[in-house]
Amino acid sequence: MILSPLASIPMMIALSFPGCPTWLLVALLVPSGVVLVGTTPAMVSYAHQLFPRDAGMASALTMGLSWGTSGLLVAGMITVFVDQFDKPALLFAAFVPCLALSAAGAAFLPSFSREAQPVLSPP
Repeated sequence: MILSPLASIPMMIALSFPGCPTWLLVALLVPSGVVLVGTTPAMVSYAHQLFPRDAGMASALTMGLSWGTSGLLVAGMITVFVDQFDKPALLFAAFVPCLALSAAGAAFLPSFSREAQPVLSPP
């Protein structure tokens, strides 16, 4: 959860250059999307470790906070960078500090060892 946002920062920087050719846009969007969306199962799994008895609550909090908050922020960013400034490339640049903050925040999350994880007995 730390390395995924860091790995996507160079791709977002490259996408932020004005006049980025379409082939490069697609070539960078696909791997950055895979890297960033691919962390969703890891986030949900981590949330399940934080709330081992309330897996549904963990999933709801994780997905609600990550997708809900980011959806609102992206809508505002699109309004500013695309509608007002007419510079959609800056939208990608705006994600760089968000990704850096995400990686920094993930570094402060508590770690779980295999021994400390609760073992659920079969019903």
